[in-house]
Amino acid sequence: MIFIDRVFSEKKISTVMQKNVITAEFGTKIIDVSKIIFKFGHRRIPIVKKSIVSKKTIGIVTIMDILDAYLRGVSFENKIEDIMTRDFIYCYNDDKVEDVIRKFQFSRRGGFPVLDQRKNLVGIVTENDVIGFINEDSLKNKVKYFMTKKPFYLKKQKMLESIKILVNTKYRKLPIVESNKIQGLLTDRICLKEVINNSDLQRYNTDFCIKDLIYVNPEDDIMKAINIMREKKLGGIPVVEKEKLVGIITERDILDKIKFT
Repeated sequence: MIFIDRVFSEKKISTVMQKNVITAEFGTKIIDVSKIIFKFGHRRIPIVKKSIVSKKTIGIVTIMDILDAYLRGVSFENKIEDIMTRDFIYCYNDDKVEDVIRKFQFSRRGGFPVLDQRKNLVGIVTENDVIGFINEDSLKNKVKYFMTKKPFYLKKQKMLESIKILVNTKYRKLPIVESNKIQGLLTDRICLKEVINNSDLQRYNTDFCIKDLIYVNPEDDIMKAINIMREKKLGGIPVVEKEKLVGIITERDILDKIKFT
């Protein structure tokens, strides 16, 4: 378990959130929003309606929403409001860090828009933002106590089939394994890129995946994994032992272990 002290848990989420939020406006085409998400490396962005005095969030769209729309044959010339989530989860800028972490734990979402009391958008907070503030002194265990063991993985197969699996399982990244050895990592961002570029998705997933992998060992300190996630802005890292995939460690795995003192 990770025990968080009261000094941190009582802080307002405004001290942790990202204040410079990338957004898209209501009425923007799906293809243009897709390009914005890919350009800035985000997994989700708020959809807003702006006026002279306000910036109201009316929805949120994720990479998974866009990939799902692609698989359903939705034209990317359609407006983003056709696929965005309107009933989205958010938090307020004066919410405590503890309350937001609990919201992460129960909602299984990777990020929330942050609103002020007038419901204007003032920030966004993600799992990565929160783990970036975890005190190193509270983390003394090994990766093996946090990782997901025997993780779901992809075989070498057509890229289109791999995208379907990511969307259906809601996994943002999956290792590709052949003959018990990890061949690469396929992420939702890679899938989005190839969809935007109209790539030939009948090619194999190994033609597109990340092959120069960053990974950790089950015996590594969990802080090593967290530092890699912070520095590389990664949501998860394969856990490899003797060239074999034995697990995966994600931001969510870490947040799920947080307890409050």
